[in-house]
Amino acid sequence: MNALDSARAWLAGPSTSVSVDLSQSTGPSGDLVEAWCEALEEREALRSEDKEAVVRALTSCRLIQGHDRVFESTIPLLLDPLPSLRLQAAACVLQLVSTAPVSPVQSYALSLVVTVSRALGPLPYQLPSASSTLHRFTSTCLRILNSLVLKVHPLPPDARAVLPPLLATWVYYGTSPVSGVSSAAAGRGRPSAGTPLSFGVMSAFGSTVNAPTRRRRGSMASNTSSRASSASRTGPASDSEDDGRRYNSRRDSALIRLDALVCLRSLALAGPRLLHAHWQLFLADSPHLRTRHTLFSLVENDASHSVRLRACAAIDALLDESAPYLSLAEDRSTSSSFTSLSAKLGETVSELHLALSSLLRSPSAAVSEDLRLALLALAAGVAQNSPYGRMKRALAQQLASAVLPDLDRPSQDVAVAAAAVLTAIARRYASTSSSQAFDYWDELVAASAPLLEETRAAAVQGAGWTLIASVARAMGPRDCALPGRALSAVATSTFDPWRAAVALVAKDPSSLVRDAACRALGLLAKSEPPLVSRKQDHAPAEAVRVLLGALTPVECDVEVQEGVQAAQLATSAAFWTLANCCDLLAGHDWPAADATQLLSVTLDSLAREPGDEQVRWNAALAASSLLAAGALSCAPLLLASLSSVLLSDTSFKALLSAAHAGSQLPGSTALALGEVLQQVRLDLDGGRVPLREQGHAERLIVQLTSLRDLLPPVLL
Repeated sequence: MNALDSARAWLAGPSTSVSVDLSQSTGPSGDLVEAWCEALEEREALRSEDKEAVVRALTSCRLIQGHDRVFESTIPLLLDPLPSLRLQAAACVLQLVSTAPVSPVQSYALSLVVTVSRALGPLPYQLPSASSTLHRFTSTCLRILNSLVLKVHPLPPDARAVLPPLLATWVYYGTSPVSGVSSAAAGRGRPSAGTPLSFGVMSAFGSTVNAPTRRRRGSMASNTSSRASSASRTGPASDSEDDGRRYNSRRDSALIRLDALVCLRSLALAGPRLLHAHWQLFLADSPHLRTRHTLFSLVENDASHSVRLRACAAIDALLDESAPYLSLAEDRSTSSSFTSLSAKLGETVSELHLALSSLLRSPSAAVSEDLRLALLALAAGVAQNSPYGRMKRALAQQLASAVLPDLDRPSQDVAVAAAAVLTAIARRYASTSSSQAFDYWDELVAASAPLLEETRAAAVQGAGWTLIASVARAMGPRDCALPGRALSAVATSTFDPWRAAVALVAKDPSSLVRDAACRALGLLAKSEPPLVSRKQDHAPAEAVRVLLGALTPVECDVEVQEGVQAAQLATSAAFWTLANCCDLLAGHDWPAADATQLLSVTLDSLAREPGDEQVRWNAALAASSLLAAGALSCAPLLLASLSSVLLSDTSFKALLSAAHAGSQLPGSTALALGEVLQQVRLDLDGGRVPLREQGHAERLIVQLTSLRDLLPPVLL
């Protein structure tokens, strides 16, 4: 029985479910597959039509070993002139890449990428007049590349260089000419081409004259296209046009774009930094190129809803972890014949904000909730990576104004997503120290008030409290009046943000809401002077007691230990809030029970989380705030333990907390303070103090020197 007959028998019989192990060289199954591979490699052994049956037989085999042999025989068939054979070979290769171990796939990764690139090279010119088979072949090849990207990490350098331009060709395949606002700002840049003022190379991009089409003669592409058209009329029944079904080129083009976008997203997630050099293929870097396709033009204009959603996901993946790269961006105030990388990145950031702001206001985004959620998720990613501190344009304000109305939408998911975008803007605005004016802080806080109502879902309340916390943190250091404005904007006759936050920290069942309210409470406590009046109504003392109760370890059985830990507050944020609330009570008398509980909680936290520097800092600051108040005689043993723990800490900020207690420390601690002072001086003079800790070390030397001067001579 020859290879063709055995392949047909294999496909017709029940043995298609039997696994084939090529490691058994004497077994008939191994010999059979080897015979099929040899028949495919011999030019005269089988006709192209007969090779399809052999390839289908190989596809039906679930190989355990010997994938290299099948790769060798099927990859060259991707270049065969017969479209149906190319499609069958692509399906076989796709199955191999998806199911084979990593090692053989990695060995053929470069060969596979190069072959697919050659196979897809002439197809953009052939597909408009070709059969549906070639469209499906293109989609299958893109799925092969996607499976390859997902399996092989990292790809060979040559393969990484080939993939972005190849994907850019198919991401925009079959799209209509660009129109709308996503490509560039309407009133920026030089005039459109075609006018007397347009000149140079830019005039070619604005031309609206359609070039006459002509058929290429004598080229390989035209010959292949002719063969493809002939095959569509006389080829096998696998062609969709021959079985009576209507051929939908628009649908097939959309499927090609979908597969290309999926592969692009996978490539970006596998290595976002590797695509930085190819951003110009997918993102706008100039307001002048108004007819160039970008991923945003797909989001705005594509007829397929799925393509729009996947384009949003692809942009989000491209921008993932791009904050260090975008930190090079800057605005260029004057024109120049040379465009630097920083200027291009600045234009890219500006175009991202312009396109998102326009799309969020578009009618299609308002009607489709899933598209709006995708745009809001993308906006949050853009805000998290944008260098607002280096941009002169009011980009943060522009994006926030487009997102702000979404907080009032009835959809819970949209409201939470919009709050996440505004939170990302506030956090990034604060972290980049932007000097650009932002006029929406009051509006953000006022708009978040409905999210805090008790009738809203836990996710909505948590998003609202997180937004308030981020806004207070972003603007508090720059405008001491803002916390007062924020409180007046949110507070009503029945709603007090301070007391509401304390109540949520004390009893809300949702850990998300409790952590967000705890963070907001700490920022409200830090925003003096507007909260000075709270010293008289005992609100800070109540907040401290609630926080101590939440941080006190609970004795429970082993079976419920995990649930108790999940219900507790996030330790770092809780101690930070506790330290800020204790600052409001500095110099006030405290009951002995409260001081004892504070010292006990502090020591327990320092013992349980020695590796968390933030927790140690804030716990020490909270304790020292009350230690300086004079309520120390209640717990001498706890005080001695606390002083020894702080003095043995490697954190200069924790040592500052110990020195802040001053003369309240036991006399036996004075000698230890002197030793710490000497060691800090040696470390500072020897350059062993980290740069971010030098300020704390210098303050510690000054404070310890002053403390030593106050101690009795007998202790020195």
